[in-house]
Amino acid sequence: MPRTALTAFSVPDAQLRVPTRGRAAQNSFSLTHLVHLLIPIVFVGESAAVKTRTLLLVGATLYFAEGFPYGLISEVLPLYMRQGGASLRQIGFLSAIAILWSLKFAWAPAVDRFATPAIWMRGALLALALVLGGFALSLPSPGPLFWFFVVAIIAASATQDLAIDAFTIVATPPPLLGRVNAIRITFYRVAIIVGGGLIPVAAASLGWRRAFFLALGTALILLTLTFTIPRTQKAERAALHWRDVAGELSQPGMALTLSIALLYRLGDSALTPMTKPFWLDSGYRISEVATLTTTVGISLTIVGAIIGAAVIDRIGVARSLLVLGLFQMLSNGGYALASLLGAGRPVMWGAAAVENLCGGLGTAAFLAYLMLSSSRRAAATTFAAFTALNALSRSVAGAGSGFAVERVGYTTYFVLTMLLAVPGLLLASRVVDVGENSDPG
Repeated sequence: MPRTALTAFSVPDAQLRVPTRGRAAQNSFSLTHLVHLLIPIVFVGESAAVKTRTLLLVGATLYFAEGFPYGLISEVLPLYMRQGGASLRQIGFLSAIAILWSLKFAWAPAVDRFATPAIWMRGALLALALVLGGFALSLPSPGPLFWFFVVAIIAASATQDLAIDAFTIVATPPPLLGRVNAIRITFYRVAIIVGGGLIPVAAASLGWRRAFFLALGTALILLTLTFTIPRTQKAERAALHWRDVAGELSQPGMALTLSIALLYRLGDSALTPMTKPFWLDSGYRISEVATLTTTVGISLTIVGAIIGAAVIDRIGVARSLLVLGLFQMLSNGGYALASLLGAGRPVMWGAAAVENLCGGLGTAAFLAYLMLSSSRRAAATTFAAFTALNALSRSVAGAGSGFAVERVGYTTYFVLTMLLAVPGLLLASRVVDVGENSDPG
C-alpha cells in the first residue's frame, strides 16, 4: 500500500514563531522545561514572534483551563450529588450529558468562522464563571436548574476546547509539536487533579458554597490570563466559509488521518474500562486501586508524555506515531501477564505502571500527529472531527468490554486488546515525514 506524506498545512505568515537555536536545542527536552515555564513572557517583533518558553507557558495556561471544567464534571459533581442524596441513576446521567464534548464538532465551524480563538475562550470562561456563581448561590439539587447548569458547563467547556485547539494548532511550529503536547497532557491532568481533588477537599472543610466560589475564582483567574494571548491572523480566518469545511476534510491524505483518529488508540480504549474491575476482582482494596490509577497513574502518564516529546523531537512525528504506538500496544500485554500469573502485587503494579507510562508515549505521538494534520484555516473543525472519531471508538470499545470479558475472561481479553491496536499501527506505517522538522520561518 502506498505511504502517505505527512506535511503541515500552510501556516499564516503572522503566526506565532519560535526562534530556534540549532538542532540540538530543538531536540532537547526534559523536566527542566517545566521549570522554564516560570520565566516571564517575552514578545519579539511586530509579527508576535515568541520564544519557545513563552509558547509553552501559554500552552500550559490554556490546557489547565481546558482540563479544569472536566474535573468538575467528572470528579466534583458526582460527590456533590451523592452527598445531597441523588440516586445512582441520576449520577450516571452525567455521563449521558457529557456526550456534548464529543458532539462539539457540530458547532466547531462557527469557532473557525467568527471572531478569534481568544474571544471564544473569554466567552466560554465567562459563561463558566457565571454558572459556577449560580451553583454557589443556589446549591441546586438534581432538577431543571441543576441540569441546566451542567449542560451550560459542558457546552462552555467544549467551546473553550475548540478555541484552544484552534489557537495552538496555528501557533505551534512543527518542531515544537512534541513539547507542546507534553505540556498539554501534563497541565490538562494537573487541572483535573486540582478541579477534581482540591474542590471536594475544600467542600469538606468549608462547605459546598465556598467550594464553588473557589472554583469561580479559578475560572476568573483563567479568564484574566486569556488577555495575554497573542492574536491570530484575522485575514486567514475571515476568508473561511462554511463550504470550505467539507473541502478541508476532503484534502489528499485526510482519509488516512481520519482512519488513524478512529483506530490508533482502539486497543488502549478497550483495555482501560476493564483495568479497575480486574484489580478489584483480583482482591485488591479500593484505596490501593485509586492510588495507583490516579496519583501514580497520572504521574507516569505525564512522564511518558515528556519522554514522548523528546522522541518526537528526535525522530519526527510519523516515525514516533509508529514506534510509540508499538510501545502502547505491547504495554497491554502486562495485564495479560498479570492475569496469567495470578496477579501478584509486583506484577500488578508493574503492569499498571508500564501501561500508564506507555499510554503517555502513545498519546503524545497521537496528538502531535492530529495537530500537524489539522487545517490551519479550519483548525477547530478538523481537530474536533479527529477527536470525535477517537471518542467514538473509545465509546464503542468500552461498551463491549464488559461483555467480552464475561465471555472469554481477563487473560484472553487483554491479549485481544493488543490485537485491536494492530490496524492503527498498520495505518501509522503508511505515514511518512516530509519537512515537519523544518524551521517554519
